[in-house]
Amino acid sequence: MMNSNELMEDLLCTLKNSGWLDKANEFYQNHPEYFHPAKYNGFISGLSVSISYQPESLSAVADVAPSIFIGMGNASDIAREVIQYSRGNKKSRVWINGNIVTEVPVI
Repeated sequence: MMNSNELMEDLLCTLKNSGWLDKANEFYQNHPEYFHPAKYNGFISGLSVSISYQPESLSAVADVAPSIFIGMGNASDIAREVIQYSRGNKKSRVWINGNIVTEVPVI
């Protein structure tokens, strides 16, 4: 059985070897509008992937499907999110200056 450190190291290797990081780098090199002034120096932007598990009980852990959240940018400036909920439905959001501008189901 894998422990949490082994899982995170394995996921890091998977991200690097899959080409995911290369795609993110290429996107950011071509889209400076996703950067905003950093608090202390330069500019900053982020791309995050979060997986959330929410079973109804601990006995249901083995069968729970995750929700996947992908976000980029910064909600106080410009940000985009794609969410796939555990039941399979998807949603896309665009934020500008902290306000949701669009929120649509993704088919």
